[in-house]
Amino acid sequence: MTHRSRSRRSDPELAHPLEKVIQEISADSFEEDFGVREDMWAQKVRRVLDAKLGGLRRQVSPARPPQRRTTRVPAELRVFDRAELVARLDALQRIPEVRIAHLKLSRLTTEELRLLVAELEATARTQELRT
Repeated sequence: MTHRSRSRRSDPELAHPLEKVIQEISADSFEEDFGVREDMWAQKVRRVLDAKLGGLRRQVSPARPPQRRTTRVPAELRVFDRAELVARLDALQRIPEVRIAHLKLSRLTTEELRLLVAELEATARTQELRT
């Protein structure tokens, strides 16, 4: 098999002998990888960038979000049905500091309503103790 047809120079006799060797070796060693090398390189760059971005995010954000205490639902709220819980919420909403973000309380379950009432009452008690 001759490789002279692969030579692209107009006058191969003027080229340095090592250039001829390098050109022939590179032509023989070239294999089409259909973009696999580029994909691997891009994935490596992506991993490095993701790691750097993650490090920067960790530097900027707090170490841990503040621990939120769980609200216990008192026994008296456990016996209330849905209508009584909604009435209690209406009474709580009359307090100026209390705001409820749910526009449709009908979408909340009875247990979620109990938890909401318990949370609001606990917050209202805390506000009273501070004043």
